[in-house]
Amino acid sequence: FMEFISSMTGKSPSTTGAGSEGALTKAPFNALPAVFDLNSSFLSFVLSGYDGWLSSAGFIGPKVEVAHDISLLVPEIFCRMSPAERDAKTLIEGGYLEKLEDYDKDGELILASRLGYRMTEKFMRAYFGRIFLHPDTVFTPE
Repeated sequence: FMEFISSMTGKSPSTTGAGSEGALTKAPFNALPAVFDLNSSFLSFVLSGYDGWLSSAGFIGPKVEVAHDISLLVPEIFCRMSPAERDAKTLIEGGYLEKLEDYDKDGELILASRLGYRMTEKFMRAYFGRIFLHPDTVFTPE
C-alpha cells in the first residue's frame, strides 16, 4: 500500500489512483484530497481479496536498467494467467515468487523486505512465454 502513497518503485502514478500523481497533473481532474482515493483503494482491496501486486519501472533485477516504464508488462502477463495461477499463496508455495530479505550495503541497512516478494526465473519460464516467443532471450541471467 506504500506504493500508492509514494510511488517508491518508480511506477507511473497514473496507474495507482487519481490522488497519487507526483507531478500534480491530475489536480484539475480531482478536487478531492488524496486520502479519499487511498481509503477507497484500501476498501476495494479488502473486499475483493486483492493480493497487492506492484511492479517496478525501469529496473529488472539489480543490474539491468530499462529505458522505459515496464510496469505495464506484469498486468499483461497476469491477464493471460488464470485466477488460480495468479494466487499469491500458490505462487509462493510453487517457488514462482521469492521473499526479499533486508541486506546491508556499504554499512546501510536496505529494507528490501518491505517490498515483499519478487518473481523468480521459474515464474519467467512458466508465464512470460505467454507474451514473448523466447522469454529467456529477453530476460537473461543478468
